[in-house]
Amino acid sequence: MMQHKIVIFENSQLAALQNKALFLIGEYDRLSNYAKAIAKLDVNKLLYKIIRDAGHAINREQAEMINKEIMNFLE
Repeated sequence: MMQHKIVIFENSQLAALQNKALFLIGEYDRLSNYAKAIAKLDVNKLLYKIIRDAGHAINREQAEMINKEIMNFLE
């Protein structure tokens, strides 16, 4: 897997995403599922869901669940 560039956004930038984005985070994702990231989502009242039994490659590890979550969000 290629290395990712991590960008930390300011709260003012994240506010524009309220009710417009859904963050899907793998339960075992060491890049996204950690206390600081979840706290930032909570503080900014952003929608997110922790996907069980998945790491960083959630679209491959839990494809059916991810598709279901995306479809539910878009409805």
